[in-house]
Amino acid sequence: AGALPLQSGELSWFNSPAGSWKRKLIARKIAVVPQQVNTSFDFSVQQIVSMGRHPHLSRHRGLQSQDLRAIDEAMHHTDVNQLAQRSVLELSGGERQRVMIARALAQRPSVLLLDEPTSYLDINHQIEVFDVLCHLNQDCGLAILCATHELNMVTSYCSSVVIMKNGKICSKGKIEEAMKDTVLSSVFGITLRLKKDIDGFFRVLPASRKSKKVD
Repeated sequence: AGALPLQSGELSWFNSPAGSWKRKLIARKIAVVPQQVNTSFDFSVQQIVSMGRHPHLSRHRGLQSQDLRAIDEAMHHTDVNQLAQRSVLELSGGERQRVMIARALAQRPSVLLLDEPTSYLDINHQIEVFDVLCHLNQDCGLAILCATHELNMVTSYCSSVVIMKNGKICSKGKIEEAMKDTVLSSVFGITLRLKKDIDGFFRVLPASRKSKKVD
């Protein structure tokens, strides 16, 4: 996302050296949804999503028809249209995260970066958020890079995986290639197994540290 200086090697965005891009231009191409967004002001959902158009506005130009279209489309893709006039302070965790994704989409980016998008969410809200991301990737052609510890969300939704520990890549590839038992167990410090269920989906299962089952 350009937030940190490059320490070594080379990085190019869309065939241009990363260092040559201005922040506003980066924001038109790459959108970021951080792990947690604290909103203390009583903005409506529509106002929050409208903030995503900021990289496209000039000092003397307010929202135009193309901006309103981008906002409406972002709210439609994340299914928050019905929340438009609700205060963001009144939303559930899952609803608020969908609004933050909608704000990022309003930028009309080519790439969406997410940092732990389902942190602090229960399982139904996790699925809600990943369903939205899957739709954006498969139906809208948006490139998505997501950092997460939710291993079974990864096996259910992600097409390619990079597993890291202490800043180093341990494995990468498709689910079955990257998420081998030995790799998972080494990275997370507990015995983990990748299994395929009766429906053909991969699941990561922890092995109990106890020698016997306890009822």
